[in-house]
Amino acid sequence: MIQEKEENFEECNKPKNELAFILDSLPIAVYLCEAESDFVVTYMSPNVVSFTGYDAKDFIENSDLWFSHIHPDDIENILGALHHLVQNETRSFEYRWLNADGIYIWAQNSLRLIHPENGEKNYIAGMWQDITERKQMELRLQESEQRFRNITELTTDLVWQVDEHGTYTYTGEQVYDLLGYTPQEVYGKTPFDFMPPEEAKRVAAIFQQIIHEQRAFSFLKNVNLHKDGHKVILETNGVPLIDTEGIFHGYFGTEHDITARIRADEEIRLLATTDSLTGIANRREFNNQLGLEIERAKRYGTPLSLIMYDIDYFKRVNDTFGHDVGDDVLRTLTTVVKKHMRSVDIMARWGGEEFMILMLQSDVTAAANAAEKLRQEITSHVFNHVGKLTVSFGVTTYKPDDDIKTLLKRVDDALYRAKKKGRNRVEILLA
Repeated sequence: MIQEKEENFEECNKPKNELAFILDSLPIAVYLCEAESDFVVTYMSPNVVSFTGYDAKDFIENSDLWFSHIHPDDIENILGALHHLVQNETRSFEYRWLNADGIYIWAQNSLRLIHPENGEKNYIAGMWQDITERKQMELRLQESEQRFRNITELTTDLVWQVDEHGTYTYTGEQVYDLLGYTPQEVYGKTPFDFMPPEEAKRVAAIFQQIIHEQRAFSFLKNVNLHKDGHKVILETNGVPLIDTEGIFHGYFGTEHDITARIRADEEIRLLATTDSLTGIANRREFNNQLGLEIERAKRYGTPLSLIMYDIDYFKRVNDTFGHDVGDDVLRTLTTVVKKHMRSVDIMARWGGEEFMILMLQSDVTAAANAAEKLRQEITSHVFNHVGKLTVSFGVTTYKPDDDIKTLLKRVDDALYRAKKKGRNRVEILLA
């Protein structure tokens, strides 16, 4: 019987033509077995030894060899696939198989049930190959993706990925908390689709250059729009995705919501630079701006003028009507002046009832005319509880040898002169 099997093996495995030679040379094993007799192997290509460690002869002589080496956890799935084979339909399945070295490899079988014409038996023709390397890569990828998911679930930042065109290919669930959109709504769009038009134009231009250079980047402050319409300020960081062959595939990055921080910073800045009663610049901020404008005037030779004014007999207002009414008068005065001054000019509360206006690109004539116009507007205004009030103005202009100290003293002297000459007037002092 053994001799008969050996003769059958030699006959079945001897290449009879070029096709058989090609099949034997493939990196996969090709086989044929009887479907109704516990899958008895009648042909196995010799190259099966390359990944199983067993010769083709071993599979023909031992019909149980293939099935007995399948991992126990995979047997049920394989039996299901085998018993549901339909004629001329190909089925493919993956499983673990114990090779001759005692190591489980990952294998893939592709099968087709064949019923030859006028034949009494059904046959199964198949291809068998080692896919261990591919499966290990898949498993590593799955582990990596799981770690990635764990990270994205733990972090409060939004994790995202875009392709080489800047289109989202992935966003974490945090995008809903951040912008009110689901990952499905964001997929296929770009970050610029969620920004105000001007911001989108600005950031897109920068991002195009970043993509061209394929470098890491940080946008420390970019404005986005929440789905409900309110603005969200984000800090964005990204790194290029470049594979082992040097091919650029896009960017991976994070978004951090800094809206609250920016608002807090703005509030702190306003507290440091703004008069809490009137909402205009305070004395410290005005001095900073004045210093900058003096340097600009020195460098470019441009005109710069200064107006100082205060309310005549303001102490009487506080003494007669109380400080609440006095505060209301100061706020109203600020509103009237702002309405009739240029937006480029800088207005500040200097202290008490005293105010300053820094007029940019203006000579003394323009400043004096502006002061006179303001005096008239204020004189004609009726203040709540108080009625009409008057204001005195001092005006001066920058000279090449001026610094902050000399310019401020001269405008203060001009205001003092207006007071001394009877109040409710504009006085100019040039030296």
